[in-house]
Amino acid sequence: MSSDAEVADAARNLADSLSRLKATTAGYGRGKLEGLRDTAGAEVRRRVLVLAAAGALCVMVFLAVVFGGLAVVLAFGDTHPALAATGVAATFLLLAVVAGVIMARAHRRRPTAGGLVMSLLATLVGARRSMR
Repeated sequence: MSSDAEVADAARNLADSLSRLKATTAGYGRGKLEGLRDTAGAEVRRRVLVLAAAGALCVMVFLAVVFGGLAVVLAFGDTHPALAATGVAATFLLLAVVAGVIMARAHRRRPTAGGLVMSLLATLVGARRSMR
């Protein structure tokens, strides 16, 4: 009879150990997911801040170029109006060409959407495997 009681005790201890292991593993997985969620949230906030700063920078550069052109036209408009207007227009055209070249180079270096999706899926599969 004592051996049956010992086997029952051992089975109960094993079940308790397995339930504690399951709870610990689930807690570890939840902790990892919360850490991943916090990291993703911080990255989104950082990218939004960078995007807002880039927008503000573009507005400020645009205004600086416009007021610079206006200053040139006001300064030389009385003596050489055609030359002042042509110089300002040529400067704007040059800036547009430079911006177009920069955008074209950035577009060529940009990774494809399929590559980004596959990279994200690989990261998620890796995270899923590490939680098992």
